[in-house]
Amino acid sequence: MRGRTGGRVRLLELILDLCVFAVCAVVCVLLLVRAQGISAGSQRLTRAVYLAQSAAETWKAAGENPGAGALAGEGYAVEIEEEDGEADVTVTWNGETVYTIEGVRRVG
Repeated sequence: MRGRTGGRVRLLELILDLCVFAVCAVVCVLLLVRAQGISAGSQRLTRAVYLAQSAAETWKAAGENPGAGALAGEGYAVEIEEEDGEADVTVTWNGETVYTIEGVRRVG
C-alpha cells in the first residue's frame, strides 16, 4: 500500500508542475505578443516622424507638398495645411493620425 500512495503523490506533483509550466508559458506568449505590438507601433511612429520632418523641410525650401514618397505604398499619407505663412504637417497611416508638426515657418 505504501508504494501506491507514494506513486500517487508523485503523479499529483507532476500534474501540478505541468500546470505551473503551462501558466508560465501562457504569460510568456502574452508578453511576446504585447512586445511585438509595441515594436510595430514604434516603427510606425519612427517612419511618421521621418516623413513629417522631410515634408516640413521640403515645404520650407520649395513651398510644395512632397507627399509620402517611397512609403506611400505602405499606407502613409502626408498632408500640409498652410495658413498665414505657417504650415501644419500631419502624417497618417491607413487613415489614423500618427504624427503632427505644428507651426512650421519658412526662414528668410
